[in-house]
Amino acid sequence: MSLQFIAGSSGSGKSYLAYQEMIRLSREEQGTKKRNYLILVPEQFTLQTQKNLLDMHPEHGIMNIDVLSFMRLAWRVFEEVRGEERMILEDTGKSIIVKKVLLNLQKDLTVYAGNIRKAGFVDEMKSLLSEFYQYSVSPAMLEEAKDGMDGHPALRNKLGDVIRVYEGFQEFLKERYITAEEVLDVLGEVLDESALDGYNTNAKVSPPLRRPEDREALRRAIKDGTIDILATDHAPHAAHEKERTLDEAPCGFTGMDLALTLTWQL
Repeated sequence: MSLQFIAGSSGSGKSYLAYQEMIRLSREEQGTKKRNYLILVPEQFTLQTQKNLLDMHPEHGIMNIDVLSFMRLAWRVFEEVRGEERMILEDTGKSIIVKKVLLNLQKDLTVYAGNIRKAGFVDEMKSLLSEFYQYSVSPAMLEEAKDGMDGHPALRNKLGDVIRVYEGFQEFLKERYITAEEVLDVLGEVLDESALDGYNTNAKVSPPLRRPEDREALRRAIKDGTIDILATDHAPHAAHEKERTLDEAPCGFTGMDLALTLTWQL
């Protein structure tokens, strides 16, 4: 099946149409053990979506449809491929750790030492760190920005305090916790090892997809200049060409339009 977009205003029946199509496809596959279907929804809608599917299904039962949030999908993959043992920190846990880090670093902070016990300060710092994780902003990137602030000593000192807290927070989490913002990054590192990929012909490319450590080695080679030219030998294929068995499907990715943006992010 090719990628499909269902557009429409709120309440026009987009979800209903998608569920009906999912039920139809699942009934065709039922009993063959060839394919399971996944529906990804926000965490708070998983139970409601399961209920809707049960109500709509002619047999009022779903044997080969799983309703998952991204978080539940991540944990399923973690359990399958290696078992992610680190605890995921939600907002409350992050706030507790941020306050502990702030208290430990209080004597080293230039600007924020007197703000630690002020109402709302810990939550503000926690939110700031969450945004750093969400947008992949590293302490090294902040340090580089700080070096260009010689003419703004107040801002430079504030950023210096933020960097100390950020590094202290990362050190505390190391090998023990991951933040909710990191879950999809960790999932991306291991998803290609998961049987959930099945025999997805869309992922059949040449050279083939490699392990996470191989991809990371390529990223390092680009950053240190070992690799200084990137090119794509794009082989476009129609959707029906990829809708074959793994042996018969040709090699090639769709998504040529993303090549530049993905390369730029490296």
